[in-house]
Amino acid sequence: MSSREADNCFQVREQDYYLATTTLPLAIGGIVVSATNIIFAVKHEMWSELMERTTDCTKFGRSLNFNEIKRQGDRLGKIVYLSSIFSAIIMAIYEIFTEKACLLSNSGRNEICGLVIPVWLPSGLADSTMFKRCVLLYQVFTLLVGIMFTAILSLQNQVCQFIEDKTKHLSVLFNKINAAGTSTLQYQQFSFCMEYHQYILKLCEQLNHTSKKTLGHVTLSTSLVMSFFLYHGMKGNYPWFCYAGLFILNIGFMCHTGQRLEDAMSKVGDSLYLSSWYDCCIEIRKMIPFVVMRSQRSVGLQAVPIGILNYVLFAVVMKTTYTYMNLINNTGAQ
Repeated sequence: MSSREADNCFQVREQDYYLATTTLPLAIGGIVVSATNIIFAVKHEMWSELMERTTDCTKFGRSLNFNEIKRQGDRLGKIVYLSSIFSAIIMAIYEIFTEKACLLSNSGRNEICGLVIPVWLPSGLADSTMFKRCVLLYQVFTLLVGIMFTAILSLQNQVCQFIEDKTKHLSVLFNKINAAGTSTLQYQQFSFCMEYHQYILKLCEQLNHTSKKTLGHVTLSTSLVMSFFLYHGMKGNYPWFCYAGLFILNIGFMCHTGQRLEDAMSKVGDSLYLSSWYDCCIEIRKMIPFVVMRSQRSVGLQAVPIGILNYVLFAVVMKTTYTYMNLINNTGAQ
C-alpha cells in the first residue's frame, strides 16, 4: 500500500469514527429525553395526584415554611427552564459565528456546519444557506421541546422539599407533646404524630414510584452519553461541553434531590430522640424505639436498573464516565 493510499484509508477511518461517536450519543440522549417527556405526558395524572397529596395540609396542619417553599419551587422551575432556553439560543448563535472555522476543518465529512447538532447530508444541500438556517431553527425548536425534561426535575425537587418540610413539622409536633399532661392526652398526641409519620412515608413511596416510572431510566445511559460528549469537547469541539454539562447538571440535580429526601427521613428518629421523651408516660416510651428503628431504614429514590439516587451514585456515574471516555480515546487513537 502506497503512502497516499494509507493516508486516504486513515482519513476515511477517522471520519467514520467521528461519525459514529457523534451520532450515537446524540441518538441515545435524544431518545432518553424524548422518552422521559412522553412518559411524563402519559403519567401526568400520577404527578398531579402526588403534588395534591403533598400540598394537602387539611389534617396535619401547615408548617411555617410552606408558602416560602412553594414560591422557591416555582421560582426555581422558571429559572431552570429560562436558563435552558437562553443556553439553546446562545449555542445557536455561537454555531453561526463559528461556521467558517467549521467549514475549514470539515474535510470530507459532509457535515453541515452552523448547526447546534451535527448533520450529515449531500454537499448540494450543505451549500444552501437558507436550508441550513431552516434546519438550525428546527433544531432549536426540538431542543426547547426537550428542555421540558428540566421542568420535570424541578417538579421532583419541589415535591421532595415539601416532604422535607413535613418532616421538620413532625419534629416540632414531637417536641410539643405535653409531658405535664395526662397519659391519655400524651398518647393522643403521640398517636397523631405516628399517623403523620406514616403519611409522610406513604408520600415517599409514592414519590419513589412516580419518579422511577418517569425518570428512573435516565441513569442507565448517562455515563455513556456524557463520555462521548466530553471526548469531543477534549478534542476541541467545545460546544459538546455544553451537552455534557447539561447531562451532568441533570443527573447531579436528581442525585441531590434523592440525597435530601434520604437525609430528611433519617432525621425523624433523631428529632424524636432529642425530644423530652423521657418525661412521657411508659406506654409512649415503649413505642419510641420502634419509631426510631423505622426511621433508620433507608428511604430514597430508586434508579434503574439498580441503585439509589444520592451523592454516592453521582460519584459512581462520574467515575464510570471517566472510564468510558478513556476507552473511547484509546480506541480512537489506534
